[in-house]
Amino acid sequence: MNFFLTLVKAFVNFSINSATRHWITQRVSSLVLIPLSFLFIFPFAQHLALDYPEVINIYRKPERSLVAFLFLSITAIHFKQGAEVVIEDYIHDKRINKVLLLLNRIVWWILVCFLGFTFLKLTFFINGVTHELL
Repeated sequence: MNFFLTLVKAFVNFSINSATRHWITQRVSSLVLIPLSFLFIFPFAQHLALDYPEVINIYRKPERSLVAFLFLSITAIHFKQGAEVVIEDYIHDKRINKVLLLLNRIVWWILVCFLGFTFLKLTFFINGVTHELL
């Protein structure tokens, strides 16, 4: 237990190097995704046959939209980190490597901004759901 406490303190205080930090966050995100996958994917699969207004009304509930937001945003973080590892390991040209890492980060930020906007819009700004409003 002392090892984990020391590791968490080092992680919070930025006293570990970036590679170790990257490794830890990737492992933690994969562990968090396991229960979130069950909480998101199984109910989502049941909603595939529903009409659009019904699905919107289901995901207007804060707990449902929060689970969806957490699942999708942590999946995006996990994907970004995995793509970084692949780019760093297999792209040997320094310029292409930097461009792809930058593109990876830009795409991730765009995705997270869209996810945040969608979460806020579904949870707080949609009152009556009709096809004309959306």
